[in-house]
Amino acid sequence: MLNRDRLINASRPAFPILLSLVVWVALAPCSSLHADTLWITGVKIYPSPQAQPIELGAVLIREGVIADVTTSLPEEVKSDVEVVDGKGKTLTAGFWNSHVHFTPPVWSPPSEMGEQKLQGLLEEMLTSRGFTSVVNTGANPRWIAVLRERIEGGVPGPRILTAAGSFVGKDASPAYLDFKLPELETAEQARAVTAGAIEELRPQGIKIFSGSFVGPGEAAHMTLPVVKAVTETAHQQGVWVISHPQSLRGVELAVDGGVDVLAHTAPHAGRWPEALVHRAVERKVALIPTLKLWRYEAAKGPRTPGEIEAFQQAGVGQLRQFAEAGGEVLFGTDVGYMTLFETTEEFQKMSEAGLDYREILASLTTAPASRFVDESGTIAVGERADLVMLDGDPAVDPTAFARVEMTIRGGRIVFRAPASR
Repeated sequence: MLNRDRLINASRPAFPILLSLVVWVALAPCSSLHADTLWITGVKIYPSPQAQPIELGAVLIREGVIADVTTSLPEEVKSDVEVVDGKGKTLTAGFWNSHVHFTPPVWSPPSEMGEQKLQGLLEEMLTSRGFTSVVNTGANPRWIAVLRERIEGGVPGPRILTAAGSFVGKDASPAYLDFKLPELETAEQARAVTAGAIEELRPQGIKIFSGSFVGPGEAAHMTLPVVKAVTETAHQQGVWVISHPQSLRGVELAVDGGVDVLAHTAPHAGRWPEALVHRAVERKVALIPTLKLWRYEAAKGPRTPGEIEAFQQAGVGQLRQFAEAGGEVLFGTDVGYMTLFETTEEFQKMSEAGLDYREILASLTTAPASRFVDESGTIAVGERADLVMLDGDPAVDPTAFARVEMTIRGGRIVFRAPASR
């Protein structure tokens, strides 16, 4: 695509065959907080993780779509066009959080929540962190449908994809829940229940617990035939499967059972066998690290600071193994279950695992966009105008990914940091 002053090359990832149902998600942009035409000027642009950055670039947004990526402004700008000065800032495609929860009592019932309160919750947890798209991995899909309708009807917020199910093996509901999750005991039952959930709820994904925490040092697991039955049934309907692994056995079951995404690393397991890592990469299983979560969880028990650090570092090591083997990483925090919304620590730990800014940016943009929807996750002419402006350069400091100045979804500003308002 040819822009005024330079050619911007942003390769478009292939669209995975599993995701045809995602067209069901409403894609209309949320109502405008600002003008329909927007110029962002003088900003350093990262068009994609692979492309060279554009120094002092400019992006034109018109009717929710990127209309130009350039290094100069027209001589005249119409009065109804908003111009955002990006001097000293960095612009990337909008971020994905591939593991979130809209759990009660905070989010229920979404139909009765006042608009101001709902916008505040969405801002605190998501839009102020740069998230323009999120994947719900546990909340009631019916709630999510209502929440999505309210966002698409005008409340500033992210696009929401959702996973139904939260299926566990026999007697394997997690100990930290005060209710039971649906249990799958046989392959025949798993096929029927999975098909029923897809037909009734029309989700984009199915979540399973290939391994569940049932007590200190204890994990309960699905059987491999059940995992395979869920994944085969979901894939036949164009629906992806995400698995909570918990343990080394849970990771093995997920990989060998055909799941698409591991919802977490599994620090209890220590270093993963190299053969398992390579098998996961060969089968194109993606990994959501959730590294900040492990300190959050470990701190709940009677552990020393050293033990907490060692537990978290086990997850960091697993991410390092996976990334070095060429595995696809998806950014996700388990936020909503975890009530610490700030993202700096997650970026720090991903960097400690050896991921450079390009790999972290891919986990936030191109990787989830290509896996979950038919979009490139890049800044290019004709692409959906989901953008994030950062205070700082993540190539210099990866924690700049956490310093969000502005979040734009579908061409509309859904968050603007107080200092920039």
